[in-house]
Amino acid sequence: MALLIVWLLTPNAARDVRADRSAASLVAPSCPTTGAELRPWTSGDSTGVNVGSIPTDFFPRSVLICGMDREASGEGEAGGWTVTTSEAPVSDDFLSALELPDQVFWFDSRGACTADAEAPLNLLLLDAQRQAVRPAVPVGPCGKIRPEVRKAIAAAPLVVTSRLTV
Repeated sequence: MALLIVWLLTPNAARDVRADRSAASLVAPSCPTTGAELRPWTSGDSTGVNVGSIPTDFFPRSVLICGMDREASGEGEAGGWTVTTSEAPVSDDFLSALELPDQVFWFDSRGACTADAEAPLNLLLLDAQRQAVRPAVPVGPCGKIRPEVRKAIAAAPLVVTSRLTV
């Protein structure tokens, strides 16, 4: 009974969960541009690419962010997708945000989540030789990207390096 009272009086707080993230594997240093490649990268990616923690022998120099936007091609016409590639130097704050654990609600069932959809974040970390890894992106209790990661991205001096309409 006492446990139930404590549980009912506990605010909807999230707790950190250290996921068992294996090290990410090296991938091509480019954004996807066609068909099924435009889907978000996940840890269960069927391509065999390992999304995970930053390998200890990998030293990131820059971040490559792959964005997708729906654009109208003209007034009254159907639009296409534009894949935008942006790059910025990696800061310590950015790397620290990526190393945060995922979060879940206490008892894995408390709290309310909004019904809005969040745009997927597809990013690569590049080293000095332009080798790349796809790091796991920490999520909050509702499965959305942690605010610390969003803040680190907003602070990064991103420069658009390419645009491709598909």
